[in-house]
Amino acid sequence: MKKKILFAAVFMALLFFAPAFFLSAQTPARNSNNQFAALLLKVSEKDNKYTIEKGETKIVNGVYKTPRAAIDEGKENDLVCFILDERNTAVDSLLIPNPLSIRYEYPEDERNIGTAVMNKKENEIMVRFNYNPAMKYILIKRIGKDGSMAALATLTIM
Repeated sequence: MKKKILFAAVFMALLFFAPAFFLSAQTPARNSNNQFAALLLKVSEKDNKYTIEKGETKIVNGVYKTPRAAIDEGKENDLVCFILDERNTAVDSLLIPNPLSIRYEYPEDERNIGTAVMNKKENEIMVRFNYNPAMKYILIKRIGKDGSMAALATLTIM
């Protein structure tokens, strides 16, 4: 009887703690050192082809808390950024909604705010994400009409 109770207790403990153990072993701590990266990207479009250049990168003390859109919410011409470690394994990802469309708001009349969307040929965007030293590269892909993704650039974070 004691063996059955002991076995049941060990089994329940394994069921409870095993997922946390395996998940923490597969992915590094998302922000164990309380830093985030701010990376400037220069995006331009010519003949329906995007080019991306990396601008300045800053590592800042603090935690980036702004909620982000899920990757599966992406639409045509959105960019998906995969944060990679030294083995090119994705450790984080984020969605940049159509980086060449800028939305402006303006007062329309006394009670309404009007909006206008301007499509640009080039733009600078700031990408922010919680950072840890294992993060080495950022792989940027563009979402196509059919939902497929085409790689645009792989850039070093630092």
